[in-house]
Amino acid sequence: MKFCVNGNMTPTDALKFMQKEDSNVSRSLVFGWHKKVRDGLEDIIDRSRTGRPVQSEQDNMRTRDAISEDRQRSVREISDMTGICVYVVYRT
Repeated sequence: MKFCVNGNMTPTDALKFMQKEDSNVSRSLVFGWHKKVRDGLEDIIDRSRTGRPVQSEQDNMRTRDAISEDRQRSVREISDMTGICVYVVYRT
């Protein structure tokens, strides 16, 4: 993207250039990258949001304790007891 911005390409030109290399890149993503690089934000990846969510050792201990007290508890019950948010995906 730096190449495109330094070459005075418009966001539309940058989109066409990027789509030659990778046909899966979206218009909104390229336009956002172009704006960030043009405004001087060279690191366009928000590293604070990458990777798995952080879980503390205390959360792990509370979960283990809740499971060892009663192994028949549901995920929702353990989530309510420990305060850890759990997303359950049901497949049909």
